[in-house]
Amino acid sequence: MGLFRWLNRRTWKNAVVDELHRKYGINIRAVGDLMTPPGSVEEILNMQYELTTGPFGDGAKNVDSILYDRGVDLPKLAMIIRMKKSAEDDKK
Repeated sequence: MGLFRWLNRRTWKNAVVDELHRKYGINIRAVGDLMTPPGSVEEILNMQYELTTGPFGDGAKNVDSILYDRGVDLPKLAMIIRMKKSAEDDKK
């Protein structure tokens, strides 16, 4: 793989992760690796990079739906994390 292609892939994958982080407030790499076989989030990102011809926003939607199909419900996880954080803040 050439340097430009490697850099483009890395930038695209980070943009997808950042887009989902902005949407849900959670890091899909950390959460996805806890709930699916380790490394599968990177495999999904690599696969979507190859398959998605559009911008990273389209890739973010695809990754979101693939994770949901594999049992990772990002909106539900984001809500649970927010509830736990607010409970911890109330204890302080």
